[in-house]
This record gives sequence, C-alpha cells and structure tokens, in this order.
Amino acid sequence: MTEGLRYKRVLLKISGASFGSEGAGGIDLDEVEHLARRIKSASQTGAELAVV
Repeated sequence: MTEGLRYKRVLLKISGASFGSEGAGGIDLDEVEHLARRIKSASQTGAELAVV
C-alpha cells in the first residue's frame, strides 16, 4: 500500500497551541477531535507516522 507515496515515513510535530482555538486559552476538544481525525486519515495511507 506504500507504493505511490511521496514519503514512507512522516514525523508530525504538534505544538500545544494546536489543541486550542485561535485567540482562546486551554484545550478545545473540537480541535483535538479534528486533529485526531486528520492523523487517523494520514495513518491509513500506509505511511509510517510518528507524532511528537
């Protein structure tokens, strides 16, 4: 399934700011869920995915 992929291994470095809404403090669960869905989608491509 990795044939045709541009990269076989991907390192995704996520900052704490990506867990919150723009201009608001704390963690926004909707943002976390959105990010989790995007990571899941990326992992289903067959590439090796590391999240830091």
